[in-house]
Amino acid sequence: MLKASRVEDGREGERAIDGSGPARVSRAVLRTHGSLLIAATLALTTASGLGYQSGSGQFGMLHAEPIGYIGLFQAYLLMTTLGVALWLGSTMVHTRPWHLIGILGHAAPLAANFLFWRDIERYGITHAGIAIHVSMIALETLGYWLSRPPAAATGTLTPSRAGA
Repeated sequence: MLKASRVEDGREGERAIDGSGPARVSRAVLRTHGSLLIAATLALTTASGLGYQSGSGQFGMLHAEPIGYIGLFQAYLLMTTLGVALWLGSTMVHTRPWHLIGILGHAAPLAANFLFWRDIERYGITHAGIAIHVSMIALETLGYWLSRPPAAATGTLTPSRAGA
């Protein structure tokens, strides 16, 4: 069970964060997504580095196009950083913003898959990236939906009777 500090009646204390139901699933979504990002991007960084060095494998074209390796190296390690951030976000009381970050982290790579469709096919790379990015966006959308605050906790304002 996670703990968060809280100030109540001028005294600092701890309260347990509800570890059941939607809040628990929301945190699990962030941790799963973060873990997958860290593992996948480190593997892809390694595979692209080997392709750059040797000229063989799925990333063999990077041997002749070093600028492509430079871009992939940066992009993959940036997504590794996003994975770490999502893991850290899973420990926060309010996880909703972290789900948005998880969604937005896949928007640019997904757009690139569509914008550069022909180039991707020319190199013989599969379009699995589309399925991966759409799946992660769907997963984070579920987490975002589950992390919504209860109606009573949103601070909904009622109409003022000042003029009545």
